Amino acid sequence: MRPCDILMHLKCRDPTNVSSMKTIYNAQLKMRVLQTCGHTHMQQLMKLIYDHGYIERLRVQENGEVVTEIFFAHPKSIQLVHAFPLVFMMDCTYKANQYRMPLLEIVGEKEDNYAWVMECFKLLFDGIPFLKVIITDHELGLMKAVSMVFPSTVCLLCRVHIGKNVLKNCRKAFFDLETSDKFNGAWFGVMKALTEEEFCRKLQLLEDEFCAFPNELSYLHKTWVVKHRERFVSA
Repeated sequence: MRPCDILMHLKCRDPTNVSSMKTIYNAQLKMRVLQTCGHTHMQQLMKLIYDHGYIERLRVQENGEVVTEIFFAHPKSIQLVHAFPLVFMMDCTYKANQYRMPLLEIVGEKEDNYAWVMECFKLLFDGIPFLKVIITDHELGLMKAVSMVFPSTVCLLCRVHIGKNVLKNCRKAFFDLETSDKFNGAWFGVMKALTEEEFCRKLQLLEDEFCAFPNELSYLHKTWVVKHRERFVSA
């Protein structure tokens, strides 16, 4: 429950209650300290992982004192991996939890970091046939690691993430929301093309309609069409 909702609930129950938002924040902090028994965030995380039977892998620096990567998975998640092993989508939509730690953080975002995570992920399959498709966002290090660890797996790009990237990079050039929406709609039409002929036709229509925006068209071509069209176009 959000702190503001807690405060509102207290005020509704007792109109004379003089608590403020600072009171709520202090109470929450005190509860977190009591729950962790003085442990650091990492110590508390590892305690909960062990207590609840998670599968975990750690990688530490050479001196053994600093954890550089941690991989963990709930037993039920592993059961789902075994039940549905063909297609996986890797996303980092949920950034934080109650301990204010990101749920997915690959330090430095280097290919080596991604490769280590993919090797840990590979262990979850435990002999069952490897997945056929992995869908990711436009993270080159992750894409390379997937190709290295799962060479026979097809790596596709998430169209939702592509759409957000296109919107972020192009919307400032348009005069109004209607023009921006038309541009994005035309681009999604290109991505959803079912044949090569349809793809070429819709791409040409987009170029003709928005010829007044050469920088945005160049961005689409250089970033997406030339390099990655096989990874997101239906055709």
